[in-house]
Amino acid sequence: MARPERPGAGRPAAPAGAATAQIQTTQQVFTDTEGLLASLAGRAARGEGGRLETIYKVSSAIGAIADHDQLLDRILEIVLDQLPAERGFILVDEKGDGGFRVEAARDRRTGKLEVPPQVSMTIIQEVARRREAVLCMDATQDARFSHGLSVARLSLRSVMAVPLLERGRVAGVIELDSSQASKAFSRDDLEMLNGIALQASIALERFRLQGDLVREQRLSTIGAMASTIIHDLRNPMTAIKGFAYLLGKRNPENHECVGVIVAEVERINGMLQEILEFSRGGTSLQVADADVGVLMDDFFRTLERDLAESPELVLERRVDYRGALPMDRERMRRVLFNLVHNARDAMEGRGRLLVGVARDGDDVVFRVEDTGKGMDEETQARLFEPFFTRGKKGGFGLGMAIVQNVVQGHGGRVEVASAPGKGTTIRVRLPAGP
Repeated sequence: MARPERPGAGRPAAPAGAATAQIQTTQQVFTDTEGLLASLAGRAARGEGGRLETIYKVSSAIGAIADHDQLLDRILEIVLDQLPAERGFILVDEKGDGGFRVEAARDRRTGKLEVPPQVSMTIIQEVARRREAVLCMDATQDARFSHGLSVARLSLRSVMAVPLLERGRVAGVIELDSSQASKAFSRDDLEMLNGIALQASIALERFRLQGDLVREQRLSTIGAMASTIIHDLRNPMTAIKGFAYLLGKRNPENHECVGVIVAEVERINGMLQEILEFSRGGTSLQVADADVGVLMDDFFRTLERDLAESPELVLERRVDYRGALPMDRERMRRVLFNLVHNARDAMEGRGRLLVGVARDGDDVVFRVEDTGKGMDEETQARLFEPFFTRGKKGGFGLGMAIVQNVVQGHGGRVEVASAPGKGTTIRVRLPAGP
């Protein structure tokens, strides 16, 4: 389950220096805790408790392993070596929205699970809701969980799950289970797992803060670069626009070409300005009532030129709404271009590309649908992370993050439907207004 480094997934950019200060604070807590556990482990070695030695092993792994996935897998390995569980999972809620995802999974017999089997979300959600550990001797008979389809399907008997708390919220859960009632967990087992969860929580926060710091540094670098480019290009771009207007005045037959030149210059300026604003943690919108039909006609004219180099790509237009919509027209135009360019990359220049817009109740919905390679669940979950990219050779990995920023600035949302080998459909929903 290897994945790219995680630069603060799904979180807004931290103020400059904030991530650094948080890391220093967390590292101090980690150091103090490690020292305490070292002392406890010394007592354990003298015969005063094997549980403390196990917790010390986890603490040592946290100090020695820098890779996120390797560390979580090592924690599960230690846990399954000491506790009578058949399977173990560590789930993480990166965005704080209750969307827990399996980050590590192990089976006592087969070892690390690259494609983890199903885990009971009924139990995970109960731990998250109550923010406390769960110990169950037979989940199929427990009134709290017996209604869960996953509990019955997996024939879960003994289950133990503890929360990973980070600044008062449940950032993750460690879950152990067994399908055999004879392998029941005890209160002592739960106490040990709670101690391990404390260490795992510190590790997860450390990884998150390090990711925030990397993200902060990258955004700062890109912002500085965008600012320099805008400054350096301002005079040449102004000259290009000026001479284009002059060319149009001297020869009215060049009017259409002049319009293309000016529009492309403005598109470049707009993209750079958008990156600059995003790197500074904000997005300024100029919202006004705009004609959706005019927007789409202009968009398709430019898109046809962009797709001229892809003769095997079939463009299908579906404009079912041409009324008014409160929006920043230029920002939404760039949103559509971003989505279309991603779709073209996914199709590798061949296939069917549908771009449309329609009214749906109180919303106006823009749709971009492709017949490309599609995305797995993990990619979809990280699609809007800044700097996340998969399978693309160029770009910063900011496109979809900016798309989401702009759409949310309009009070809308982005919906994604995709599956490997089945293409992708992205819908942008904007409120139609009064």
